[in-house]
Amino acid sequence: MKTTILSLAFILVYGAGLYLWLKKTDLRFSEKATRYIKYLHYFFLALIFFSIFVHFQFDLDLRGIWTTRMIIFGLLTTGIFFYPFAKKKNLRTPEKAYFLTFSCLPAGIAALLLIPFLGTIIVLSLWGQLTSPISKIHYEDNNLRIQSSFSRLLGPSQLDIIEKKGLFEKSHYQSITHDAHFDSLKVSYDKDATRIILKSTNKFVDPEQVITIDTEQ
Repeated sequence: MKTTILSLAFILVYGAGLYLWLKKTDLRFSEKATRYIKYLHYFFLALIFFSIFVHFQFDLDLRGIWTTRMIIFGLLTTGIFFYPFAKKKNLRTPEKAYFLTFSCLPAGIAALLLIPFLGTIIVLSLWGQLTSPISKIHYEDNNLRIQSSFSRLLGPSQLDIIEKKGLFEKSHYQSITHDAHFDSLKVSYDKDATRIILKSTNKFVDPEQVITIDTEQ
């Protein structure tokens, strides 16, 4: 009930504030700044589409824990705050609709919270993915990063074994049952493969687990 009241209050206040700002305030970017920020937003958008394409086509992600997330934050920031401050004469009609929709995104997220339980789970899960992607890095060198990653709000974090490939990285292994299932790990770089050796004293699992990454992948 409290979440519903706060969400409705935010939607009303944000919507009224945005409307009054657009109607009553003349504070705007210069034409040059408007143009540059618009192109910066489109650049972030292009990077997002590129990363999605690479992920689904080649099973690769941009290298680094925060790289893609910083691009998403840049896209959201330039999108949400652009329309209230932009000079509208520099925008075509489709662009006005696009950026106005972006400006209404915070209210849309608040509206999602009105869905009992499910809305809160979705919003907090997305927020967790963006702001707290990992809970611990167990091992990292120039070739690998082994980490405990945020999975979802009601689920445990998962063990990710990620291989670094130049500007990209590839996830080779994911498990959602790891925290109590290994006490130490060792990475062995052999000629035919990379082997991650997990050792555990937990009596309910194997004392040693070997995860192999083929060097030809």
